Amino acid sequence: MRLGIFGDSYAAFVGRYESCPPWPKHLSSLLNAETFGHHALPGTSHWYAYEQFLRHYKNYDTIVFVHTNCERWPYLPHEQQCKAWNIGYLQDEYMDPLNKIRKTIFPSALLEFISLSIFKDVNDKCREAGIYLVNVFSFPDDYVIPATEFPIVKHLDYVSHLEKTKFQDHFPKPDFSFKAKFEQWINDESGYYPTQMIIKSTGGQDRRECHMNCNNNKRLAVMLFDFIKNKQHNIVVDCKQKEWDVFDSEMDKIYDNWLKEGT
Repeated sequence: MRLGIFGDSYAAFVGRYESCPPWPKHLSSLLNAETFGHHALPGTSHWYAYEQFLRHYKNYDTIVFVHTNCERWPYLPHEQQCKAWNIGYLQDEYMDPLNKIRKTIFPSALLEFISLSIFKDVNDKCREAGIYLVNVFSFPDDYVIPATEFPIVKHLDYVSHLEKTKFQDHFPKPDFSFKAKFEQWINDESGYYPTQMIIKSTGGQDRRECHMNCNNNKRLAVMLFDFIKNKQHNIVVDCKQKEWDVFDSEMDKIYDNWLKEGT
């Protein structure tokens, strides 16, 4: 089997932890893929993933395409392409002037059209080439997804926001904008708090490859493996309706070691 992965940070990884491999590596191993092509890059746009797909899709017989939020900047110069996600979330010397005119240049209707066209063409090209495709949507629906015979997995970001991490005394306190909500959470006697809050309190550093803990990376890989092994069609899976692991002791260790020792 020749497996290709395309998308944004919900498909991207660098292999940071041997004890916690990301779902693309799990999936490649489960499939015993003879070829494994990884073409995902964090922070990039739907258009970036599509360009990579057009360059490489004929090298594979099985593809997982992770569709990102259509509101991202569809195109930025190569050296800035990982900032496509920043549509005003963070101050940035390069992005701030662009974000002031973003809606004038790229109204939502145009961005939806671009993403819909990408979705349709990816599915059409895979169908025509005899490639088995799994569509994964990393964010909530921001346009109506057309019908397709290939599997669709929706709301992957729900899993990321569901997870909790054990809070340690040496973890830094969050900035003022999150203080009130954080103080409400730390009254929880369990000692576990939303991992997204831990990320915000540590300067936005998400240590989870593909934005999920170790257990949930495995769960997603097994789900995708089942689709591919059985060549399932005409199926839509909403991650909000599936069982996921809120807690993961290995992820607790990773955050603890990183904040204590920088590892």
